[in-house]
Amino acid sequence: MIHLLASTDYTKVHPLFQGVHLSLVVDGVLAGNSTGLLWVDDLDHPRTALMWDNAYSIYMVGEAGNHKFNQALSEFFATQLVPAARVRNIDGFKIAYSDPTWESQMATIFPAMTLGHYPRVVYTVGNRRPSGWQSRLPPGYAMRPINRALLADPTLGNLPDLVEEIEQCWPSQERFLSHGFGFCLVGDGEIICRCTAEYVSTGKCGIGIATAEPHRQRGFATLTASAFIEECARRQITPYWDAWLRNTASVATAEKVGLHKVQDHWVFVGPLETARR
Repeated sequence: MIHLLASTDYTKVHPLFQGVHLSLVVDGVLAGNSTGLLWVDDLDHPRTALMWDNAYSIYMVGEAGNHKFNQALSEFFATQLVPAARVRNIDGFKIAYSDPTWESQMATIFPAMTLGHYPRVVYTVGNRRPSGWQSRLPPGYAMRPINRALLADPTLGNLPDLVEEIEQCWPSQERFLSHGFGFCLVGDGEIICRCTAEYVSTGKCGIGIATAEPHRQRGFATLTASAFIEECARRQITPYWDAWLRNTASVATAEKVGLHKVQDHWVFVGPLETARR
């Protein structure tokens, strides 16, 4: 009842990934710029699918009322996905889904997990573009593109966090260097803020952004995101910013750089320690 779909057949499930937040992800996988394993109910004509990104995200798409598949998924999750995640030191999952009918099925598929339910928002570019960020750089700070030289600089503080982010979101560093892009705000020999392209496919990408904890609430994310969005415009790529609604700082930054909301969606979150061993 559960079948691992060959990557050459991933296009069969593309129509099941409804919504901006899901189509962005699956298009990145289809482009070879994001990782994902897909299991379906039928190899020839899939109606329901689960995708795992080999890290913290699970995606439930298609027909939520596929009860036999959902019951089989419960055992599959406990006996295969959970052990595989523990090997990777994954401590929990974020579960996105294609429509609200999935909400009533979560207890069937993940019966041993304690799940929270939280809202997220997706932003993208509007008519206003950020400008003049260069003049707002503090003295001694530089906006550096993420390239081979930056990734090979052993003296750069916070570099391991950037490398971990790239390796989690991309198949490899080489793939990022050839198909991705991003910027780091660097000051005093360390990465203050980083902004990377995620889920890249033709004409669009996601935005991954993080500021080192000692430097938050000082406008550095706004500067770095402005440089990133400017580069997206140069490349003719539409960027998408997917944030927790409760993360008011992230939402405020998205709006400061001229993005506007295009979607609300909900996700379930559960710690792996509550899953059956």
